[in-house]
Amino acid sequence: MKKVMYFILPVMLVLLAACEGKKVDAKTLNGKWEIVSVDGEKIQADNMPYIEFDMSTNKVHGNGGCNLFNSTFTLSGSDASAIRIAPAAATMMACPEMDTESKIFKVLTDVTGVKATDKANEVALVNGAGSTVLVLSHAQ
Repeated sequence: MKKVMYFILPVMLVLLAACEGKKVDAKTLNGKWEIVSVDGEKIQADNMPYIEFDMSTNKVHGNGGCNLFNSTFTLSGSDASAIRIAPAAATMMACPEMDTESKIFKVLTDVTGVKATDKANEVALVNGAGSTVLVLSHAQ
């Protein structure tokens, strides 16, 4: 029994590590997603920011926590996980807490791809260096 455990445990760890960070087809972003973290910081807000992708029009819109935003995106024909978001146009309301929104708007244009996370209902938007800049959770 111990021999089996010594074999199974390393195999399971390798499989788990292989799933995390695996490229995801950017077209699976279609729909509404809550933004649950930005630059590694978990978001805890009354008005959770969200982003919604429309693959039929290559448009994206959402709410940074205070202001609404609209933009467009492009996909790559050669890399299914590649996506680039154009600079967003946003409303200009002032709210008590603007730090998180500012970070979200700043990193949107850094996005170059989509990767899996260790949670089934989440994806990571990554920059050119492969670093996670936003974690999205599929809105129910």
